[in-house]
Amino acid sequence: MDISHINCVLVDIYADIKSVKNISGRAEFQRMLADCKCKKIERIITKSISRFRPNTEIYLM
Repeated sequence: MDISHINCVLVDIYADIKSVKNISGRAEFQRMLADCKCKKIERIITKSISRFRPNTEIYLM
């Protein structure tokens, strides 16, 4: 994914390798949430909203 046109600084890449059904099994997702709470992150760029959270499309409706 090319993000060179976006005015931002890449803080880190958070990637859970395994597919799990709940957030507690997603260590990288938990780490990303912790970084958000510590204000290390202002934006999250994701390849696909479906990868961010299962059933996100339904959740956002």
